[in-house]
Amino acid sequence: MLGRRAMFAGTLPMGLATIVTGIVLIAVPYWGPPMAALAWALWWADVALTLAACFGIPFIMFFAHQLTLEHMTAAWLFPIVPAVVAAATGGVVAGVLPTEQAMLTLAVSYMLWHGPLRS
Repeated sequence: MLGRRAMFAGTLPMGLATIVTGIVLIAVPYWGPPMAALAWALWWADVALTLAACFGIPFIMFFAHQLTLEHMTAAWLFPIVPAVVAAATGGVVAGVLPTEQAMLTLAVSYMLWHGPLRS
């Protein structure tokens, strides 16, 4: 069964987003475009992990547990937090990319941000 700690699986992509931001802010100014390419590749890995957390954890939770309103907590919102973090990181990464890659990154970032936050 899925334990309560699985709700915190989104901390992995959020930690990777911090590393990506560090690469953009620290390594890119010193080592240039190769570090921007590394940051972009790691950002895509972050997006993949984010999507796994956003969709995988709730999917498993709803099919592996008997959920009732009495057991509902704010922790159910934790799996969508990495999407917001990855979207914000995409904006940082887009600032050091060529135009075509930057536009793709911003489009994906918008989709990540808009998905969990739409009303």
